[in-house]
Amino acid sequence: MRKNKRYLMVAAALATMTLSSCLFEEDDYFDKTPSKRIEAFDDDLANILTSAEKGWCVQYFPNDTTRGYNIMANFTASGVCHMACAFDRKLVSNADLGDLKVVYELTEENPNQYYREDTCLYEIKRQNGPVLAMTSYNTILSTFVEPAGDGLGLGGDDHLVLVSVSADEIQLKGERNGGRVYMVPATDEWKNELKARYEDYQHVFKRGITTFKLLAGNDALVCREGKGTGILQYGQLYVDKSGTTSWIGVETAPFIMTANGIRFQKKFVRNEVSADVLNYNENRSALVSADGKVQIVPEYEAYLSSHDEVWQFDANSLQGDLLTTYQALADAMKTTGFTGVKIGLGRATAMPTTGNKVWGLVAYGQRRVGRQTFTFTFVLGYDADVSQPQRIGLTLESVQRDKTYLDNIESASGSYRALYEPLNALAKALEGTYDVSVNDYFAPDTAIYKSTNVSFQINK
Repeated sequence: MRKNKRYLMVAAALATMTLSSCLFEEDDYFDKTPSKRIEAFDDDLANILTSAEKGWCVQYFPNDTTRGYNIMANFTASGVCHMACAFDRKLVSNADLGDLKVVYELTEENPNQYYREDTCLYEIKRQNGPVLAMTSYNTILSTFVEPAGDGLGLGGDDHLVLVSVSADEIQLKGERNGGRVYMVPATDEWKNELKARYEDYQHVFKRGITTFKLLAGNDALVCREGKGTGILQYGQLYVDKSGTTSWIGVETAPFIMTANGIRFQKKFVRNEVSADVLNYNENRSALVSADGKVQIVPEYEAYLSSHDEVWQFDANSLQGDLLTTYQALADAMKTTGFTGVKIGLGRATAMPTTGNKVWGLVAYGQRRVGRQTFTFTFVLGYDADVSQPQRIGLTLESVQRDKTYLDNIESASGSYRALYEPLNALAKALEGTYDVSVNDYFAPDTAIYKSTNVSFQINK
């Protein structure tokens, strides 16, 4: 390790000298000719490339508009580069289909995501600066280097100009198309590391919360993955007089999953703050820049209120008035013939007579009417104040938006009338301001609400 660090320090110093060599060529400054200095630098870069014990994880952006791909690579002293990657089969050019073997199915969730290995030759060429050049064909890089215009390739590069070297990573840039490439030492077996990055991506953007708050200095934006995988879309929310919400000033930023969060293809800049990398914070509740000025924060409440599902109360977590009123409502529904009773927080599972779907206290169950079984849902909406992160204030709406619920229950004949008092009592007992914590901020399935005197848990 100490030897590797020495190589890195020497390479970094020599890189600086190489970039400015045209200014200092007198013998007074150096005891070697410029060509000898470049040759020495090439040797040191070769030593760095071949020194990584498990190889490298190459965070590869084909060009400045495309998402990033993780590629594993190992460089030998004899000039051979062994590579591995996982990507969709649709990205493989037709010329490769006949003899390309699928050696590993990366995940059962996406059978089109395959793991592949191949080799090629490489050189460190001497041009305006050192260039890491892949000099022979292989079925991995061809996917990225073929011209984008044919609908198959991604317009990338296999000749990469060195930008910088540090103890932790090597940065390069595509010679023709300008895509950024970052190389960090691999930490696991290649299949495991690629699968971990795929799982990280699924976890953050696909399995749970999908809309986030993007904090950039004094700006509070909304963001989500855009139409394309690995493209972050962000902008401002605008609500018109009718309550219709739209995005304005939308911009995009390609990114790649790393072992600790995400990396942008190029520096994210907004409101005089910037970030290249966002890593998980200590409790993994947000992705945060090194200086804390750029953050991507999952919005649990927005996620909860935008899905047609009810997070049920954990009866074991209820105490006092909450337990009493919860049990009274559950008993009333069962007494009046409902089965499969579920009570919790969420959004109505059916469209209301007027307005949007109501978010709040939800009680539902099945009831047989004549020869058919129907699902009935009763919802009391709250005005929710979520002006502070991980805090929510719940106040019953002064006018219920959905006229099929509480106001009709009271006047209805038969069993529905018996639900009015217990439903209303539980709804009032839930009013208050709570600190909210979840078991997993990006893909939660349990949430705990705590106020001064009341706490409860809901489960997905």
